[in-house]
Amino acid sequence: MAKKQKEKTGSKGIIIMVIVLVAAVLVLGLPVWGNVFDRAKGYVLKVDGAKVSVSEYKYYIAQQASMYEMYFGANNWSQSYGESTLGQTVMDSVINLVVSNKISAAKAKEMGLTLDDTDREKAQTALNDMKTYYDDATFKYIKATDAQILQYIEQDIMSEKVYNEVTKDYVVDEADFDTVFTKYIEDNYESLVKTDVDFVVIDDLEEAQEFINKVKAGEDFNKLAVTYKSDFDEREELISAELNTGNFPEEVVTAGKAMELDAVSDPIVTTDTIGTERYYVLKISGITPPDEEALRTEQRESYISGKKNEIYKAEHELWSKEYEDKIKFNTALAQTIPIKGATYKEVEQTENPEATDTPETTGTPDTTATPEVTASPAP
Repeated sequence: MAKKQKEKTGSKGIIIMVIVLVAAVLVLGLPVWGNVFDRAKGYVLKVDGAKVSVSEYKYYIAQQASMYEMYFGANNWSQSYGESTLGQTVMDSVINLVVSNKISAAKAKEMGLTLDDTDREKAQTALNDMKTYYDDATFKYIKATDAQILQYIEQDIMSEKVYNEVTKDYVVDEADFDTVFTKYIEDNYESLVKTDVDFVVIDDLEEAQEFINKVKAGEDFNKLAVTYKSDFDEREELISAELNTGNFPEEVVTAGKAMELDAVSDPIVTTDTIGTERYYVLKISGITPPDEEALRTEQRESYISGKKNEIYKAEHELWSKEYEDKIKFNTALAQTIPIKGATYKEVEQTENPEATDTPETTGTPDTTATPEVTASPAP
């Protein structure tokens, strides 16, 4: 039966579409705060005459704020984050993003880059996705026409094209990559091994030891676990699970990783936040070595992205210096603009949850300013 569910994970495709390359964000340390121009003009930023309107500024705020809200919750903008606050971090990243886009647009003209029909179709698809997934409150906050939002998206696509142009001649140093990959496997081998376990959580130490003795005497682990498991263990079906810190407390993972196939653990004590002790018992049901071929492909892509980022960052540092004195920031106006993350419509969640995910609308490199949704933004 379909049910209403807040769409969150589907935002990834949209965010990737509309945020420019992180390389630009990292190298831009421009002194924009002190360069204030006439507030009456109504523009938040000017980059060598290219204007950033309030709606464009809000468009990027919505994207960036939404990303941070995934990890820190809504409206926590006064929360400390690194040496600043979450709110200031969002605003700083937005400033760098919009400045980077304007510089990239200027450089695109110098390079003779233009948008083709495929690019425009990609932009239109991204706009359609936004209208499908973002709620009315988000569009009221941005307060831009479809044509304006389409222009912002096309601007992001152009930034991507500039990145590709700057890095197009890069060639992989295969010997260097081999060295890097070998070290990666050596340093991470234990965590790359996939360990599957049967497990049970038991409230009492004596009962946990009794359970272990019966299993070692030949009784079936999972059948026996049904009569011993804690109410804390709410699983309806006792099946194997992958041993990782996403599924188990760290001390359980550490103990399990040291075990051999078919081994049964001693009771592993854990303590929750209110001091309640419980005991995990594991049986190792599977140990799978890392798929080095698949990992090599994955790590090679990461290696290439990193090297291309280095090339792009070096070029963008030169551009940053060139534009240092060409940026004006309307501090007074910017300080009146509230932070609001993009929010999502209620969507029908069917039996196939992937059907509600936002399609990936662009081939933006892994160098986007959005971290993977499994990782918190780094301060």
